[in-house]
Amino acid sequence: MRAALPNDTPKISGLIGRPRASKSTLTAVAAAETNDGAPARASNNIRGQRVTDSTRPLGSFFGEYNGAVHLLYVGRISKEKDLDVLAQAYRQLRDEGLPIQLYLVGDGPYLQALHEAMPEAIFTGYLRGKELAAAYASADVFVFPSTTDTFGNVVIEAQASGVPVIVSDTGGPKELVEENVNGVVTKSHDVEDLARAIRDLVNDKRKRHQMSRQARQAVIDRSWPGAFRKFWTATEI
Repeated sequence: MRAALPNDTPKISGLIGRPRASKSTLTAVAAAETNDGAPARASNNIRGQRVTDSTRPLGSFFGEYNGAVHLLYVGRISKEKDLDVLAQAYRQLRDEGLPIQLYLVGDGPYLQALHEAMPEAIFTGYLRGKELAAAYASADVFVFPSTTDTFGNVVIEAQASGVPVIVSDTGGPKELVEENVNGVVTKSHDVEDLARAIRDLVNDKRKRHQMSRQARQAVIDRSWPGAFRKFWTATEI
């Protein structure tokens, strides 16, 4: 039995806005709270210790890499998130000489294997608060290949932070993306199509900037009851 459709704007948990985002963007969706008033994340629950040096200063994970375009993934590091597809696309694009640097924020059972598959990628481990904000603020493109997510709060967080998103055509996140306006929808489990989408945005800085503006605006303008209604219609069996 599906949940009742909310009558007003839902509270999306764990939203971290990009520092340059406007106040209206950051208030477009509110952080959910636990009973004791502490912020809580409703999805993509990441557990475990950070794999990076916790003494590093804020933002140092996300420094310049020879002018590389920053790709970001935030979520659980597990195989069901289709991260093997991202790994193959990333290796292909790096072999082509495309100037990209991938950051993965999160932890999970696939971490070690993924690190071995992409030793040049940067794995920050679990981040929250200002460090998570720094991750979104430093990203140029948010890549979320998962086909198993029913909604995708991290996609909304990226959009609210002004980051163009790339998602698959299977699962709930695609309902948050207007094709070639605030992001790109790719064929699920298709390495070549994901690589194409990343390549196109990396090579077209103007398009990335246009999508960045549209991504923020989409969160401000979105009718949340309407968004949920569209989601339930698309996922109803």
